[in-house]
Amino acid sequence: MAGIGFTLRRMLQEEGYSGPVRALTYAAIIAAGPWITSSGALAILSNFSALPQDGHDFKVFLSIISYVYAFSLVGVGVMQMGASRYLADRLYAGEWQYFAPAFAQLLAPLMLVQGLVGLGFMLLTHLPTPVVVVAVMLYLAVNGTWVAMIFLTAAKDFRTIVIAFVLGFVLSVCGGIYGGAHWGLPGQLGGFTAGYVLTFFVLVARIKWEFGLPIRLADGLGAELRRFWPLAVTGWSYNMAIWIDKIMFWYHPEAGEQVAGPLHVAPIYDNAMFLAYVTIVPALGMFLLRVETDFYDAYRAYFSAISAHDGLVQLRAAKREMAITLVRNLALLLKVQGPVTLGAVVFAPELIGRLHLTWLAVFVFRFGAIGSCLHVAHLMILILLLYLDFRLEAMFLGLVFLTSNWFFTLLSFQGGLPFYGLGYAFASAFTLGVGLILLWRALRDLEYHIFMRQPLT
Repeated sequence: MAGIGFTLRRMLQEEGYSGPVRALTYAAIIAAGPWITSSGALAILSNFSALPQDGHDFKVFLSIISYVYAFSLVGVGVMQMGASRYLADRLYAGEWQYFAPAFAQLLAPLMLVQGLVGLGFMLLTHLPTPVVVVAVMLYLAVNGTWVAMIFLTAAKDFRTIVIAFVLGFVLSVCGGIYGGAHWGLPGQLGGFTAGYVLTFFVLVARIKWEFGLPIRLADGLGAELRRFWPLAVTGWSYNMAIWIDKIMFWYHPEAGEQVAGPLHVAPIYDNAMFLAYVTIVPALGMFLLRVETDFYDAYRAYFSAISAHDGLVQLRAAKREMAITLVRNLALLLKVQGPVTLGAVVFAPELIGRLHLTWLAVFVFRFGAIGSCLHVAHLMILILLLYLDFRLEAMFLGLVFLTSNWFFTLLSFQGGLPFYGLGYAFASAFTLGVGLILLWRALRDLEYHIFMRQPLT
C-alpha cells in the first residue's frame, strides 16, 4: 500500500488542480472502494428504486447486502493479513512467479467454503430461489474482490482498481433500477450483483495479465500462513469487531427485527452507522497519501541505519525521527478528519433529514461519527504495529477492540435509544488508548525487539 501511496503522492506535486484531485480520488477509492461504491449505489437506489423503501422487499434487499459484507469481511479476515505478509516477502525477494499460484490457492478454498456458508444461510431464509441464488453470487463476488485487491495493491495497480469499481458502480445502479422495475426484488438484487461480478472479473483479468496463469504451486504459502498465525487472529478479530455491535443490534428484541428466517435488521442503527463510516473516507485517503508514506520514509531510514551498522546514537536518532514523523502526521490526520467529524455531529439533524431517515437516527449517527473518527486512528496504529513486526501486540489490539465493542454495546442497551451507538464510540476510544500504549512500548523497545530476534549464528 505504501508503494501506491508514493505514486499518488507524486500526483499531489503536479501543477494545477488535476493532479491533487486525481490523487485524492484514487486514494479514497483504493482505501474504501467497496464502501464508497455500495454507499453511493444504495443511496441512488433508495431514491429511484421501484421497490417501496418501507416495504418488505426493500428491507430484504438491504439486509442481504449487510450480511454479505459482514460475513465476507470476517471470513476473508482469517487469511487477509497472512496473505499480505506472504506477498510482501515474495515481492521483497523479487519472486513474482508465486503471485498467480498464491491467488489461485487462496481463492479456490475461500470460494468453496464461503459458497457453502452462504448457500446454507440463505436456504434458512426460505426466500424465493432466484433471490437465494443471486445472493450467493453476490457473496462470492464480494469475497473474491477482497482477495483480488490484496494482489493488485501489491502490484501497485491502482488504476485498474479504480476502473473496476467505477464500472461496477455504474452497472449496479443501472442494473438495480432496471431490474427492480421489471422483476421486483430478484431483479433489483440481480442488477446490483451484476456490478460486483463485473468488478471481480475486471480485477481477476488484470491479475492474470500482470502475473500470468498459475502453472505451479506457491512454495511455502501454507507454511507461512501457519507461521504467522497471529495475523490470522488479528484479521479475524478486527473485522469481527467492526461488525459485532451491528450483529448484536440485529438480534436485539427491541432494536432489531426479523426479515426472513435468520435474516434480521436494525434499520435505525444500520442506516446511521453506514452513513457514519462514510465520514472517515477523508482520513483513510490521507493515511494512504501522507501518513503511511512519510512514516515509511522514516522507517526505511531507520532500518537502513541498521543495515549500515551505524552506532546506537545514530539508531536512536533515526528512531526519534520516526516517532516525530508519526506524531506530526497523526496530528495532520486529526486536522483533516476533525472538522469532518465535527461537522457531521453538528449538522446531523439536517443530514439525516436530507436523506429521509428517521430523526431517531440522529443519536446513533453522532456517536457513530465520533466512534469512526477514533476507529480510524486505532486502525492506523494497528497497521504501524505490523510495520514494526509486533504481531502479538497487533493481535492483542484486535482482540481488545472485539471484546470492548461487545461489552460497551451490551451496556448501551440498558440506556435505550439515546445511548445506541455510544458503545461503539466508547470501544473505539478504549481501543485507541490501548493502541497508543502498545505503540509507545513498541517504539521504546524497538532495538531490543529487533536484535534479540536475530539468529545467534
